[in-house]
Amino acid sequence: MKATETTIKVEKPVAYIEHKATKSRIPVYIPISWFKRFMLRFCFGLEYNKAE
Repeated sequence: MKATETTIKVEKPVAYIEHKATKSRIPVYIPISWFKRFMLRFCFGLEYNKAE
């Protein structure tokens, strides 16, 4: 590899946060605790789904 080249490592998401009404899907790269998942669902209607 030459000195001018750069390598970027793209991480795979651990899970996704989904909003069914708008069909939005946001990737999550760090695991979220059960309480934060509960609050996301209770307050904003976002569902936490683990990646395959």
